[in-house]
Amino acid sequence: MTRTPALAFALAALTALPAAAQEKVDWAAVGRIRDEGFRRSQVMETAAQLTDVHGPRLTGSPQYKKAADWARQQLETWGLSSATSRAGRSTGAGGASSAARPTWSRPCRSRLVALPTAWTAGRTARCGAR
Repeated sequence: MTRTPALAFALAALTALPAAAQEKVDWAAVGRIRDEGFRRSQVMETAAQLTDVHGPRLTGSPQYKKAADWARQQLETWGLSSATSRAGRSTGAGGASSAARPTWSRPCRSRLVALPTAWTAGRTARCGAR
């Protein structure tokens, strides 16, 4: 039991070493960052553009290209002169999706409105085709 205080002291000394070796904090820079975030933040406007205006988008779709172009232009307006956009990796099955309207005529004519699943290729079925 006499080793417990010595062991505790050694552990406390070892944990205090990294704290003493930490670099100094530039509090002026921290203050400028906080001021920018609290007084001139554009987080909500940027999020609204990407979610409400450009909406959902699949990689390689026209909506993706519009959102990427908007983001590049926005970065340039913020002063980033070398902003570029890279084409997203496409599987070939992506792209714009629209509602499908399958119809059938037997036993009575009816129409169903459906939304295609993302990343699925379109297919046209004909009556009697299997």
